[in-house]
Amino acid sequence: MAYGEAGSLLGYLHNQSCENPSFQYAARLDSEEQITNIFWADTRMIIAYAHLGDVITFDTTYSTNKEYRPFGVFAGFNHHRETVIFGAALLYDETAESLKWLFQTFLEAHKQKKPKTIFTDQDPAMAKALFEVLPDTFHGLCSWHIMQNGIKHLGYLMKEGSYYLTEFSACMYEHEEVEEFEDAWSAMLDRYNVCTNPWLLKTYEINEKWAKCHMKEGQEVEPPKKANKNSTDKNTSVSSKDQTVPQQSQAQGAPPSSKRKIEETIVHSFRWLPNKANFYICAGN
Repeated sequence: MAYGEAGSLLGYLHNQSCENPSFQYAARLDSEEQITNIFWADTRMIIAYAHLGDVITFDTTYSTNKEYRPFGVFAGFNHHRETVIFGAALLYDETAESLKWLFQTFLEAHKQKKPKTIFTDQDPAMAKALFEVLPDTFHGLCSWHIMQNGIKHLGYLMKEGSYYLTEFSACMYEHEEVEEFEDAWSAMLDRYNVCTNPWLLKTYEINEKWAKCHMKEGQEVEPPKKANKNSTDKNTSVSSKDQTVPQQSQAQGAPPSSKRKIEETIVHSFRWLPNKANFYICAGN
């Protein structure tokens, strides 16, 4: 950030927290006390996550600012399949340490409520941070990111008349049984002579995160659990006067059957993530 920008942003976030005690924000400093990462979540995000935060996505492909720093967004869908935001962050980098701090801060802001499923890109640092902070959360890979990586690493196969992308997509979505998936995957490798391609080998090793037949167990929805009353940490880095958020109840939120439908919709809707215009956020409202 340019001189004065960091101070102005922190001043704005502080004013928002003073005006609305439920507004959450946190900043991480480096060894020279320079701001590296900033996270925030307004009241609407806090309440939305309390009701709709079982299945979420985290994306950092919004490096549209002039500094080309990652802008990360935690998002999901509501009952009408509309995008809802659960939190946002400006990051200095996407190292495992930065992401670990971010996920821990996200949980602190949301009273330690952990998502059951989170979809991200194929970044190893992301997987490492999630394994350390959310070991019990199912980590799925966003199919849009996988397809983009497939084009990046195997774009030379996309010649006229090639069905490479179609077959790759079928391996992700169309096979209910593991045996069918294995047969289709092997056939694709042989047909395009890519049995030793490093990216495909590495992607196959984590097929439980993206292949439909392997993700069934990870997408199972458990019955709603009661909120943890002791979830507030006295040493939390999230700045807030009062972290009280309306408690979710069956009367306030969706019934279990509706929640299951929402989660299933989210799981199948993340393939449409290239339409990123829906993820813009106005903080502090």
